[in-house]
Formats: sequence, structure tokens, C-alpha cells
Amino acid sequence: MFAPKATPPAMLGSLGLLMFVYGIGIMYGRQFFAGLTSSFGLKANTLVLLSHISAIVVCYLAYALFSVTPADLAGLFCGALTSTLAL
Repeated sequence: MFAPKATPPAMLGSLGLLMFVYGIGIMYGRQFFAGLTSSFGLKANTLVLLSHISAIVVCYLAYALFSVTPADLAGLFCGALTSTLAL
């Protein structure tokens, strides 16, 4: 490191992420929403919904049968579905 104390403010990183997500939304938003209502989109969304429901059921069973802590269940759910947003 050349200057470890010369870090940009945290707000700058959040602003960069916000601009990136906004740009992607402007470029591909119309295609995204059109894909949700197509026949393939409905099938894919149904499959995703079923996978999440089955993961919730597995987490509940782990909690009820094996007394897994809620923190471990959150990690199990997020790791099984590779869901960073859930974290």
C-alpha cells in the first residue's frame, strides 16, 4: 500500500454501485420485464419460487428436528441459494 490512510469515503463506493445498477437498469430494463411475462419467464420464475419454498422447508425442518440456531439457518439458506441479498 502506498497510502493506507488515503481511502475514499464510503459514500463514493455506494454512489458508484448505484450508478452501475442504474445504468444496467436503463440498458436492459425493458428486456427484463418482457422476459418475465413470456412463457419461458413464467416457467423459470415458477421454478425459482419452488426452489426457494423447498429451501425454506428444509431450513424449518433443520430448526425443528435438529435445533439448528437461527444464525446457522440464515447461513444455510443464503449459502444453499447463493443469495447475497438475503444476507
